[in-house]
Amino acid sequence: MCRKRYADDKVAEAFGAGIEQLVVLGAGLDTRACRLTPPGGRAYELDLPVNVAGKRQGLRALPGGVPERVRLIEVDFETAELADVLATALAVHGFEADRPAVFVWEAVTQYLSEEAVHAALAFLSRAAPGSRLLFTYVLADFLHSGGHGAAALHEEFVTKRRVWRFGLVPDEVGALLGRYGWIEREQVGGAEYRHRYLAPAGELAARELTVSDLERFVEAVKP
Repeated sequence: MCRKRYADDKVAEAFGAGIEQLVVLGAGLDTRACRLTPPGGRAYELDLPVNVAGKRQGLRALPGGVPERVRLIEVDFETAELADVLATALAVHGFEADRPAVFVWEAVTQYLSEEAVHAALAFLSRAAPGSRLLFTYVLADFLHSGGHGAAALHEEFVTKRRVWRFGLVPDEVGALLGRYGWIEREQVGGAEYRHRYLAPAGELAARELTVSDLERFVEAVKP
């Protein structure tokens, strides 16, 4: 919930600053584009064909159906030429590459190969100046050895199902982004979430709600 709140806040902040395009890489069933994209704005959600089909079916069952301002786009993030595939798919649906956008890449990188992550970053390197990037990553040391009080998660996603494959070291994120033309603005995790969202809740904080430190959110800007 804290992760979702953080991304919502940052997307709303970007729209408030005049950015009019939202690109969600690996949108799943998230409703952020439908909820936050303002009149006159445009959102582009990219995901696997099976996920897009499920999303479209669910939205069509709601009053109003798929919002006109939201485009659902099918793409496989393990495609060999991902940078070109993403750029082409967005262009077909009206994305204006020469205008800034806010890109959200939430709870996706851990499921990708290292090559796919770098291919996505190569696409993001083409973003117009003034763009913003929000993405999450899982700590590399957790993938390698577990810990962080999440043995069950490691067993399920790393050892058993082997679907979590990519992780990062916090101190290395800035350099990685720099290779692709981005500047890291901030990183947040459990401590920041507790300070921003739980402590102000007063008596709720007394319930000692826990926030995982396994996954961190990064905000970056394109100069």
